[in-house]
Amino acid sequence: MSAIGRVDRRVTGLSFGFTLVEMIVVISIILIILLIAVPGLSSLTREAKFNSGIQQANSALTRAYFQSLADSNLVAVRVMPGAWDDADDGAVDEGRNRQHLVTYSYRRPQLTGGGLNEEHFGRAESVAPVVLPSDVWAAPAEAVAGGALGDRFLAEGYLDGTVGAFTVLGGNENPRASTGLLESDDFLIVFDPQTGLRISREIQDFSLWAADRTPGNTAQFTRIYRPHFSGLTFYRRAAFEALGQAADGRVRQDWLKNFSRPTFVHRKSGGLVEGVLDPLQP
Repeated sequence: MSAIGRVDRRVTGLSFGFTLVEMIVVISIILIILLIAVPGLSSLTREAKFNSGIQQANSALTRAYFQSLADSNLVAVRVMPGAWDDADDGAVDEGRNRQHLVTYSYRRPQLTGGGLNEEHFGRAESVAPVVLPSDVWAAPAEAVAGGALGDRFLAEGYLDGTVGAFTVLGGNENPRASTGLLESDDFLIVFDPQTGLRISREIQDFSLWAADRTPGNTAQFTRIYRPHFSGLTFYRRAAFEALGQAADGRVRQDWLKNFSRPTFVHRKSGGLVEGVLDPLQP
């Protein structure tokens, strides 16, 4: 038999498969890589969702600013719990547990048989609400401001109240002191066609006409009052709620200062800029 024939038989008899030990080693390496990579991917996904929420808010505020210019009228963006957004009546629970950005337009007083009605904002029905991603919420940027501004925000009680207490009283009285609402859950950003972002030395409440759609509440459209601020600080709602209902305003403020991302509204564009700006600056 020739040498060539012997070589051919040896070649055809070779096995090119993996042994059991080799397969176990490969699978183990793959599992180790997944254990390292998956938490990182989850973190990237959460961060992407968080940034998406900021971009959605930026778009809503920028649109409201230019709407104010186009209409030569005051325009407000109401940052509010989706649980009582009357335009979202019947949405799935997940959407109603998120925070909504709703656009309002200033309604000038109208002459009626009883005289002039009070100035107020009414919902801009043609503008759909912006629903922030789940677990991404915003509080007023003043909550994390330093010095006298942050102290005044705390003293006014905007971080007191019960998380999830979505109840508005009817009638003409300012309901802030009696509902238990966490005020930082429901507030306004107001744009003026003459000056841009509406800011002032004192936190001012604006009158709104809105509907309370809290389950079990049969109230129709009522007048409520909401304060306006100069920016938003974004945070993860689940971690904030983990502080518990017993947490007072100071504890909540300290948490927001450490774990939220503050932005201020640019006065002449309506867009969000990272950081906290003294609202008295131009």
